[in-house]
Amino acid sequence: MRGARLMELKALLNTDMTTLGRTLKRGLDWWVGELSALVPAGWRGRLLRPRLFVAIEGGAPVFYRSVAGTWRPVGQPGRAAARAALVVPPEAVLVGDFDYPVPSPTELRRMLALDLDRLTPFSVEEAVFDAETGPEPVAKGGLRRISLAVMRREDLARDLAFLAGKGIHPVAAGLMGGDGGLRFDFTRGLDSGGRSRGGRVGMALRVGLPVLLLANLGLLVLRDDFALATLREAVDGQRLQVQRIEQLRRQVDREEARRRDFLALAQRQAPLPVLDAITRALPDDTYATRFDWDGKALVLVGKAPAPGAVPALVEATGLFETVRPENEGQGFGLTATAKVRP
Repeated sequence: MRGARLMELKALLNTDMTTLGRTLKRGLDWWVGELSALVPAGWRGRLLRPRLFVAIEGGAPVFYRSVAGTWRPVGQPGRAAARAALVVPPEAVLVGDFDYPVPSPTELRRMLALDLDRLTPFSVEEAVFDAETGPEPVAKGGLRRISLAVMRREDLARDLAFLAGKGIHPVAAGLMGGDGGLRFDFTRGLDSGGRSRGGRVGMALRVGLPVLLLANLGLLVLRDDFALATLREAVDGQRLQVQRIEQLRRQVDREEARRRDFLALAQRQAPLPVLDAITRALPDDTYATRFDWDGKALVLVGKAPAPGAVPALVEATGLFETVRPENEGQGFGLTATAKVRP
């Protein structure tokens, strides 16, 4: 899987800029077409309707403006003349109605380009076309009524070149509509050399999409920053709790160690266990006249039939590590040091 991704990245990096530009342009055109289809028909009609129209009459450009559904000549159009919509003569356009599947605006143009030589007398290389779609069918996936308009490519290119020589660059080219608007747009089938296509909606989308992308990136960055700050606050809060838990654990460990030491010390210093062990170790005919125990050392003095055997008996208890006998005349005497327990 990783090798396949590396091959795709390598192929993308090795692609020349012209091919890459065409690919990006097709993708952008498809995106604009899909987004344009989401715009309500009423809004799309108002946005696509130019304010000024130009027609070539008698070898000269003549400007018109649509007012209340009627076309009125304009004497001095001013700066708006440079972006007027071209009105082509009806005799230069072939219009036909068909029942046709309409998946989406972009797919519709692609399908019509493949079927153009079957539906019209022209091929896609020698003609430009545009289509208007009727209402959606009741049954999902059914056919829709479309109006297909076809114009010779060379005729449209000649008219556009004529107007460009006079400083006029039409934003669209189509037929005069009965409602005072423009039907169809043949400039979509021309290679405009980098000029924006799709009318005002396309231009607005091409300007707005990068802004939306940047805004989305900014929102993503802000969201990540906010999430990171929230996570940092949560980590800081958890760190404070962990510090408190560790401090409490250290206190518990210290208290447990202190109690262990206290119990061990109490066990070492208790005289009763030592006295009981000495009593069990000495014979019945042996008795002590002195018993001193401070928790660490033992001083034992007494009488016994065999005084020299007493130190060995005391050492055999296992409570003392050193037993030193002392001369006490007729009796016995000794000192012993308690064992240090771990």
